[in-house]
Amino acid sequence: MLRKIWDLGAVKKTKPDRRQYIVNVMNANCCGCRQCINICHRNVSELTDADETYRIVVKHPERCTGCGKCVATCKHNTLGLASRKAV
Repeated sequence: MLRKIWDLGAVKKTKPDRRQYIVNVMNANCCGCRQCINICHRNVSELTDADETYRIVVKHPERCTGCGKCVATCKHNTLGLASRKAV
């Protein structure tokens, strides 16, 4: 029954709006591996080596689509997704 309703278009098919999220630096555990930078196709983040320690910096937040690829690839839990409204 539900399948028929879905097929008729009575149930609205929507995708979540990823643009409402943005990458956010959660902590200072960055090891400088650049995995998050390499996987990002929008060049949102950059790596700095201030104070002789690596830090990931979100340089271009307006480019972020909220896809979460950088968050998923980070093995040190340095990155997370936050609401654009909160940032």
